[in-house]
Amino acid sequence: MIKRNPQYELRTLIFSILDGAITYNGAVVPVFEAVPKGKGRPYVVIGDCDWDNSDTKDGNEDDYVLKLEVYTDYGGTLDNCAILDELYQAIGAVHDAGNLQFLQTPTRSKFCLTMCWYRAGNTRVMRPAESSIEVDLEYSFVELICRIKQLR
Repeated sequence: MIKRNPQYELRTLIFSILDGAITYNGAVVPVFEAVPKGKGRPYVVIGDCDWDNSDTKDGNEDDYVLKLEVYTDYGGTLDNCAILDELYQAIGAVHDAGNLQFLQTPTRSKFCLTMCWYRAGNTRVMRPAESSIEVDLEYSFVELICRIKQLR
């Protein structure tokens, strides 16, 4: 039997939490999976996702590592730190309210989100030689880890 990957539901859930919830200098910071060409910074990107599957007696359990990336024009790390703080608060508020317990999918399956935490992060300046644009960028990322169980 092929096991179902709830990555779509997880990405949709994280987008719905972050979209419109992050502000910086009085403006909403947009959230993308694919950044439109020519889009000005700052913005947040829902990036790569890795997962590891294991079986339990009552379902399939997966640990998902979803990379959330922040891009700003280079001006120091405070911009990125402020945006990351808003990101933490938005996800933390929903998680603390208990609203991440179930991912309702289009199928009959239920996916129970049992954990949500941050594993790693990095902030650095990307120089023009590293990117396809002509300016220095501030780039930060944090890895959001979610343990999702598909109930039998």
